Amino acid sequence: RIGSQAAGRSRHAERASHAVASIATSDPVVPEHSPSATDARTAEGEGARMITVHGRTRQQFYDGRANWSRIAAVVESVSLPVIANGDIVDAASARQAMSESGATGVMIGRGATGRPWRVAEISNALFGTPYTAPTADEKLASMLDQIAGSVALYGEKLGVRVVRKHIAAFVDA
Repeated sequence: RIGSQAAGRSRHAERASHAVASIATSDPVVPEHSPSATDARTAEGEGARMITVHGRTRQQFYDGRANWSRIAAVVESVSLPVIANGDIVDAASARQAMSESGATGVMIGRGATGRPWRVAEISNALFGTPYTAPTADEKLASMLDQIAGSVALYGEKLGVRVVRKHIAAFVDA
């Protein structure tokens, strides 16, 4: 069943966009019975062009640490670029995730919440290019853009509710 779900997601993604068709997956409740490699091979066969794998199980939710070495089985099972996700918060964790998993790259999630500039900071560090941190004014402008974008997308009531956690994280940064 898992494989057919992956195939369906892959076909849907390909129809929805002629850009990059990808799937994202995380390990199931029972990690030793992980369908991730099987899903990845199925998705590759159906035309996916990239795979993102989270190193944490569904059972863990936000607890514990991502197990990046589990992602290696997916990397070894396909010829597609595989992106490691989970607990990427800085350049050191990005390098470690790529080293332990063999992944082509990383995806940054909660590690950039309230700090969207962190993506550029990590990318520049990985590629060895200079990074200039945003000024306080640039950070504030970025947050105001996020608020305006959320309101434009969702409407005022829902847009403000959606962006609240980002505002809180920004203030704590």
